[in-house]
Amino acid sequence: MENLKIEVDSLRKTLTKFLGNFSLLLTDDQVNNLIKKILNFVQNSDNFESKIVYFSGLNSIGKNIASKNAALIENILPFIFTFTNENYLMENMSEYDKCNELAEACLNILETYLLKNSASLKGHIGEIINNSLNLLKYDPNFSYDTIDDYDNQYMDYDAGNYISIKYYEKTLQNLYLKIYIIKL
Repeated sequence: MENLKIEVDSLRKTLTKFLGNFSLLLTDDQVNNLIKKILNFVQNSDNFESKIVYFSGLNSIGKNIASKNAALIENILPFIFTFTNENYLMENMSEYDKCNELAEACLNILETYLLKNSASLKGHIGEIINNSLNLLKYDPNFSYDTIDDYDNQYMDYDAGNYISIKYYEKTLQNLYLKIYIIKL
């Protein structure tokens, strides 16, 4: 786990993939302990880059064991909802690039579970949709300090309708499509 803090990006990515593959060899109890350990690192870290790496590791684990272990998502959801919350993103505007990468890493975990174990999310669909709708309103490329210039700087005019390009739009559209399929 300490090696996830290594400076070299390619090694960190390899280590997160290794965590996912290694999780296949673990019992459910061992996987749950590993996840709790990673979430403890997330909770105790003030560094956005570290949190992103930890969530990438959790996503890698989820890709391999999501179909058989719903406890992973139950433990991670509170963190996902915290880091993808519009208020959290606004409070951390000084680090908004990293903060948005963290939110994207969290959304990737949701996408993994929607694909691999959608039943584990059925009780949280309302929360996921509400959170996603708030993210669609949030645009990290928008400078909230220059609201007066919003129309001129951040909007395109198309056939009488303003279209704002949203950072999370593609990821959230994928999530909505998967949620819709689950509801069917």
